[in-house]
Amino acid sequence: MNRLTKLFAFLLVAEAIVIGIRFWNRTPLPEVPWDQLDPAVAAEIRVIEDSLNPRQAADWSEMGDVYRTFGLFPQASHCYGKAAALQPDNPYNSYTWAICRELMGEIRPAIDLFQRAKSGFEVATGDANAPAFSAYSSLNIGQCLLKEGRLAQAEQALKEALPLPKAGLLLGRILARTGRAGEATTILSDVLKDYPNDLTANLLMSYAEAELGRGTSALDYRERALRGSPLIPVWDITYPAIRKRRENMGTLGWFARSETLQAKGNLAGAMEESKRALDTLWTEDYALLLARQHLMKGDVPAALALVTNCFNSVGAGPESLGVLGSALAQSGKAAEARTAWQQACDMGGNFHGELAESFEKSGLKDKAAVQAGLALFARGKGAFLRNDVAGALRDLEPAAKAAPDFAIVWFYLGEARRFTGETAGARDAYQRCLKLQPTHGRAIAALQRIPRN
Repeated sequence: MNRLTKLFAFLLVAEAIVIGIRFWNRTPLPEVPWDQLDPAVAAEIRVIEDSLNPRQAADWSEMGDVYRTFGLFPQASHCYGKAAALQPDNPYNSYTWAICRELMGEIRPAIDLFQRAKSGFEVATGDANAPAFSAYSSLNIGQCLLKEGRLAQAEQALKEALPLPKAGLLLGRILARTGRAGEATTILSDVLKDYPNDLTANLLMSYAEAELGRGTSALDYRERALRGSPLIPVWDITYPAIRKRRENMGTLGWFARSETLQAKGNLAGAMEESKRALDTLWTEDYALLLARQHLMKGDVPAALALVTNCFNSVGAGPESLGVLGSALAQSGKAAEARTAWQQACDMGGNFHGELAESFEKSGLKDKAAVQAGLALFARGKGAFLRNDVAGALRDLEPAAKAAPDFAIVWFYLGEARRFTGETAGARDAYQRCLKLQPTHGRAIAALQRIPRN
């Protein structure tokens, strides 16, 4: 055997040893339904899988986060379990595993893991994040116990989770519905100090006040709920990181980068990212973003082709009709553009500003004024639903003058006037609403609340 043959044999043996070591170190990963994933996401997940070191708990935890990000809960649970086995005293491993077990409906194991995590966080005195995770452990224990119908134990866990606002909501609901409305109002009042316009908190407060026989106060909170929206965070403390990961991986990450590049004025780079996303996975959002970018570039036919594809794939919607209107306007077809924008508005979109501008350019000033008024109404209604009644009134007053034939405008003007103490003006607005739409139930009810004198 000559020297070259010996060297070649040595290299073969060395390669076999390396492959053997890799095989020995590699732990089989759970099966993944690749065909159900965004192809770009699947490719990125495979890269992360290939880099996993099975002897490192942090790698298993990271792999679990990746799987969980895309709803692969059994696979995530497997990885979190591996991390917890390697570092059983790390409460974060227990916590994330518990979250996954709860998402899979495995409530009792989840409770045990949350309790283990809570105990670990309570003794982690040097960890600045430990108190928050301890409180969220209690919150999740309470939620799990509620799912099992164990109200007394859930109540105790939720008290330990205060002052987390979601714990206050759940605790207030338990108290209000078990004959302790007075205690419920105390808890809910604290929640409302930080979230005065939260829909759920106001509804629960309305229920508790009604249970205490305070009808006027109950109605006030119910009406505030009608001007509110869900504001209290309902997700777990780890969810923001999961959401950020999802937004940055696969085609969704390319979509986000396209929007960022467009905002920075890099249209060519933005379009490259949009095309990359759309070629990999078709969605209406991706198609319409690229269509808008084609319009910015001045390529109307390309934009129209993308919009037509949207119509054929998922049907017409407010956003696609809005882009169609912009494309038609850009090609000089003003009347057709206005038809598209009006259809979009009829479906719940807000293209009144575009309609007003188009009518103005065509010399149709009266119609332009009406659409400008409806644009003000949309902004005023948005302010009202954020409980900014004074701000709403500033837009709704001129909106009613510009668009006096719309019952909905008069109704919201009546609401804004009533909540700012303009009783006579509110009565007049409700009456104008009912003249246009005699069966408007909310206007009838609101009018009855205004004293006749």
